[in-house]
Amino acid sequence: MPDLTKKVAIAAMLLFAVVGCSSNISDNPTYIRSTTAVTYPPVPSAGQLDTMLIGLALGDVPDDERLAVIEDGEAFRPYLGDFQNAVQENPGAKFEVVDPVLDNRDGTISATFRLDKTGDGTDIKTAVVHFKAIDGRWKITREDVCALLLGQANYHTEVCG
Repeated sequence: MPDLTKKVAIAAMLLFAVVGCSSNISDNPTYIRSTTAVTYPPVPSAGQLDTMLIGLALGDVPDDERLAVIEDGEAFRPYLGDFQNAVQENPGAKFEVVDPVLDNRDGTISATFRLDKTGDGTDIKTAVVHFKAIDGRWKITREDVCALLLGQANYHTEVCG
């Protein structure tokens, strides 16, 4: 019987060890809980996004400001003229960002870009565009800049492949 007592004692110790272990995730050293809230810039209106894209396309603002509104903007520096060329090739075109601007609650916002390529309402295209909060401001994603140039405006540029 002493062997049985010894086995029961070992089993009891193991049981207490397991039960005594906390299953609280905060006790796990590999889990890091952040209490710091991430803040993003205020969500702009469709009109504000529209103004941003008009400045980018028309070159009405300094180059550094144009690049600052694009994710990975410096990659576009040698190709800034392509934005103006796309507009010049379609002189009647009208474009705008339309409401609503959606806050995706993850540091991104989305809105609809509307392009009337001929300006007379016969060739209207729309695309959802995304902006990321980077360095305290909203920047249009690189992918969407290229999608607008290639897919919406039918303008090919080296920076977009």
